[in-house]
Amino acid sequence: MEQLDSREVAFRRLYQLHFDAVLGFALRRSNRPEDASDVTADTFLVAWRRMSHVPEGEAARPWLYG
Repeated sequence: MEQLDSREVAFRRLYQLHFDAVLGFALRRSNRPEDASDVTADTFLVAWRRMSHVPEGEAARPWLYG
């Protein structure tokens, strides 16, 4: 089994905790589910690239919405 670095572990946790909420947020603001899926994917791509800037705990969700 491969060893995960701390950045990947943190990202997986962030994704697991907030994916449903971010997708729901995007779905409520989009006319098409495909657009909401794209926005959600882009959101987590930015989060991956900027993991060192993502706040800990519940403060992460508003950061993701931004």
